Amino acid sequence: MKHLRYVCRYHSSHRSNGLSTPIYLLAALFALLLATPSEPQTAPADTSIDGQHYALLPIETLIAQLSRNISLPITYRHIAFQGRLFAALDTVHAPLDLEDIHFLDEVALNDVVFAAPIRIRQTVFANGLALQRSHFLAPADFSAGLFHKHATFKEAVFLAGVDFSTNHYTGIASFIGADFAGRKTAFTRTIFDNAAYFDGARFTGRANFQDAAFADLASFKETLWQHNAFFAGARFAGRTLFWDAHFTAETTFATARADGEIAFNRASFAGPASFAGFIFGQSALFNRTTFADEATFAGAYFRKRADFTDGTFRGDLRLNAFFNQSLDLRRARISLLDLQLPTSSDSLLATGARLYLQQAHYQHLLTRWRPLAHHLAASDTLATNDDDLEPVYANLCRHLQAQGLRRDADDCFVESLQQQRHHMGWTEPGLYALSLLQTATRYGTDPTRFASTILCIVLLFGLTYRLGRSALETPHDNSPPTLADCLLFSVQTFIRHSAPSLRPTGPMRWLVCLQALLGWLCLGLLVATLLSRLA
Repeated sequence: MKHLRYVCRYHSSHRSNGLSTPIYLLAALFALLLATPSEPQTAPADTSIDGQHYALLPIETLIAQLSRNISLPITYRHIAFQGRLFAALDTVHAPLDLEDIHFLDEVALNDVVFAAPIRIRQTVFANGLALQRSHFLAPADFSAGLFHKHATFKEAVFLAGVDFSTNHYTGIASFIGADFAGRKTAFTRTIFDNAAYFDGARFTGRANFQDAAFADLASFKETLWQHNAFFAGARFAGRTLFWDAHFTAETTFATARADGEIAFNRASFAGPASFAGFIFGQSALFNRTTFADEATFAGAYFRKRADFTDGTFRGDLRLNAFFNQSLDLRRARISLLDLQLPTSSDSLLATGARLYLQQAHYQHLLTRWRPLAHHLAASDTLATNDDDLEPVYANLCRHLQAQGLRRDADDCFVESLQQQRHHMGWTEPGLYALSLLQTATRYGTDPTRFASTILCIVLLFGLTYRLGRSALETPHDNSPPTLADCLLFSVQTFIRHSAPSLRPTGPMRWLVCLQALLGWLCLGLLVATLLSRLA
């Protein structure tokens, strides 16, 4: 102030000298500047988060930079922003480079166009992030972040690729209707603690969900995958839905795990699909799913129901897996069905597991009968209807014979007759006919047993004739027939060859007629069996 008083006195004493008023005003302003002491600039406050110190800045600082219509990079490191980021922005022109940042309040930048590259790594969104309908024209990197509450990218568009790998979402994550139009989309090793929604999303480039972990609902309904999709090693703890999803290139779920139900109902796979080593902890549903190329489940484990009903498999279907409860292939249309034993197991179906093949159409079959034996089951709605299984057994027998597996085909045929016999009542004559056929010839599939049965019949009747020799007369003398005579007579009676050497009398004639009838029946069955073996 003393400078100002000096200027005023100087001006009063020299007014008569003609000094102009402007000069006086400039001098007064100069004196005021000298009189005002300079204040030091306020440094940003500090805050401690998880034991780390961060510079605390108001969110308005970042908003002001985002609002500028210039392309100068916006760079921050080790900063905590306080305040809600909600700005009516149209386009952000500046590249954004944030690392190790904490947003203490909600961040909402919906309907914003990001024209420059975005790099937001190791960033914590403590109260949620919303980027609905935002457009990213350049590459975007949101990796290694922590998203509390909600993370919403609904209908967002990523034109140049995006990286969400190693993120952790503690709240609901929504990518519904998002368009991943870049060459690469990465969710590798990403953790979803809550529900994750990708319904209606489109992946134009390669999509990588390798080793991702979904702790709750994972919904990929009606998604479109136009390039390779990788879910190798992914973990699905809750229910997983791929209803009506369309995979147009190679797809792999190898070594993944689903502890909840996983459903691919009405999904389509245009390229090769691999579920090798997949662990299905609950039901695996592939109803009306279409596979245009090879689908492999080699080494997979199905703990509950495996449902492939009404599926279409234009390529090979390789089910070299282990099925603990049931495998349902009813009404499926399959080019090649591979049910061979998996390399890591000595069985295909667990004890008591059910295999449904009703109305299944497969052009080629690769399997042995042993893994399938005693597992074919009738449809639940026709559990007592034998006709439900007869075509299944007949189709399997035909395919086993086509592979040259004659013994396997015989075993399949035997089991089919066993099933029929077990469902017959004790009043049905067929029960006793099948029982006799099974005992004597193993339903005509064992010629050795058949021949042994014939020999036993001949010997049994020969001994009977010997015991009842008094009812047999010799044509030349009255001496009683010897054992050799009785055995010869039994053979002649059984095969009806030449005149008999003995003449029965009394009731013995009925016994002879019975043996002759058995002879004709057994010889007819023997011829049929031999012809079937040569066919």
